[in-house]
Amino acid sequence: MIRRMPELAELWDPFKCEYDPEHVDLVLGVTSHGKAIMLRFFLGVWRHDNEYGFDLFDAVAILDEELLEIITDWMADPFWP
Repeated sequence: MIRRMPELAELWDPFKCEYDPEHVDLVLGVTSHGKAIMLRFFLGVWRHDNEYGFDLFDAVAILDEELLEIITDWMADPFWP
């Protein structure tokens, strides 16, 4: 799922299966609003919580069809890493 956004996928270490919270916080502070929404979504799925504040209403209002499709595909067939 995150492979569809390689600029965010680089925040995860595929060998350790983890992310660097400090790097994530830095990216959230400088990235576009749309990418921040997607990052919050990926983090919510990864962590099984909403600590980073993903907002579905914000996502629907801001994201284009391609990015919304990532979310709706997951909603149709959710999985938890």
